[in-house]
Amino acid sequence: MSVDIKKAFYFPFRDNLWLQKLLIGGIFFFAVFILHTIMGFLNAVVRIPISDYGTQMPLITRGIKAIFSLFMTVLIYAIPMGYVLQSVHNEIKGETPLLPDWDSKFLSYFKYGLYFFAANFLYLFIIAIVAAIPTMISSIVFGLYRDNPIVSILSLTFIVLFVTPFVLIYLVILPFIATSYADNFNFQDAFKLDKIFIGISRVIPDYLASAGLSIIILLLIPLLLVLSVCTCIGILVIPFLILPALLIVLNLFSQTYKQSGISL
Repeated sequence: MSVDIKKAFYFPFRDNLWLQKLLIGGIFFFAVFILHTIMGFLNAVVRIPISDYGTQMPLITRGIKAIFSLFMTVLIYAIPMGYVLQSVHNEIKGETPLLPDWDSKFLSYFKYGLYFFAANFLYLFIIAIVAAIPTMISSIVFGLYRDNPIVSILSLTFIVLFVTPFVLIYLVILPFIATSYADNFNFQDAFKLDKIFIGISRVIPDYLASAGLSIIILLLIPLLLVLSVCTCIGILVIPFLILPALLIVLNLFSQTYKQSGISL
């Protein structure tokens, strides 16, 4: 294996200002935690009467809240995500420091993160369009055979079998979508699927190893959250672990991306 696993795990903590840099990034994840806590509290306390607005009002209200929550989450996450992408860029190009400085680069990191999220939303939008095709077909069939439970099960199975491969492909190539974009911070590079698939095919063993380690690392976050739910201190610490976890995971894939030889 040509990926330096030790480097990926150690580099976030070798910088002279590592604690300061990680704490600054962790504040953004903590802010999202606070945002969702406040919105959850307001949702539990504030009740909108529906007598004058009909039964559709609660659904519309929940939809607006969900969109607002997603919008705010993306805006806040864009900054630390852009910071991680800068680290990816530095690894690919051999630039220093691998743990980037914050200084006055918040706007640049925000832009990098926002473009990355936009690219992923476009991928998900395409998947949604693809999913609409079997959904419409299944809806027509279900309408004709509404009273037949077997048809209902088959319709749902058809949708799942049709959409699942596209979702799995997206999840598999997601790390190289990130590295391809971070290579030169070119939005269009995130959609060069021929380059992405060729790159993955060249480094399958390293890619699988990086993916396996990444899954373990990312699963530790929700596991720790569950274990710490009984202590306020534990819950407050978890958001600050997300940034180093992302840095480690994407450094593994950055090294893999370099080994593929598709970096421009």
